[in-house]
Amino acid sequence: MNHKTGNITIYVIVIITLSLVVAGLGGLSIMLYINNQDLESNQESRVQTATATAVLDEQRRQQEICTERVNSPHLQFIGPTDLGRLVFNFPRTWNMYIHQDGLNNTNFEAFLHPGSVAAIRPNNIYALRVSILRQEYTTVLQRYDGLVRANLLRTSPFQHGEIVGMRFDGEFAPEIRGSQVVIRVRDRTVILRTDSETFRPDFDQIIRTIELNL
Repeated sequence: MNHKTGNITIYVIVIITLSLVVAGLGGLSIMLYINNQDLESNQESRVQTATATAVLDEQRRQQEICTERVNSPHLQFIGPTDLGRLVFNFPRTWNMYIHQDGLNNTNFEAFLHPGSVAAIRPNNIYALRVSILRQEYTTVLQRYDGLVRANLLRTSPFQHGEIVGMRFDGEFAPEIRGSQVVIRVRDRTVILRTDSETFRPDFDQIIRTIELNL
């Protein structure tokens, strides 16, 4: 009888122990589950916070860009991509008229001037003429050989970073005395010219901002 009582006591102890172990494992599982949920919640919260911060930073950056553009004394000219994507800054007070858009294998031609741009005529004076020609650089330069030999135009090398070309200063026509740069862009040629010495300071500033896809 005592032997049986001892066995029953052992069984009870084992059952109690197993119950405690199972309860402990259950509690551990619950604790791990809660911790995992907390980690996932914290991770999601961090991601949401980081995303919100990135959005706010981008909004602030765009606002700064817009403010800078509004307050800038200059506007940006961007030419056709297939013609070298000519880019430069010009005074905000100038207006621009695109005479030829460069499509359908044509040249690009634009005129810029303070206030309104006058009707496009050869002898009219413009603050800036922009031409992107589908012609070789050396062929375009030959146009000015006669004026150079007649001492009406002075030549000098032009370089701005990797952009190279030729500068002309002087009399292009009886009514037009100004400055011009002729730039090689692969099999194309870019020309920027001012028709008056009055705009030469603006012209010199403009050509210092030129960018091209060479």
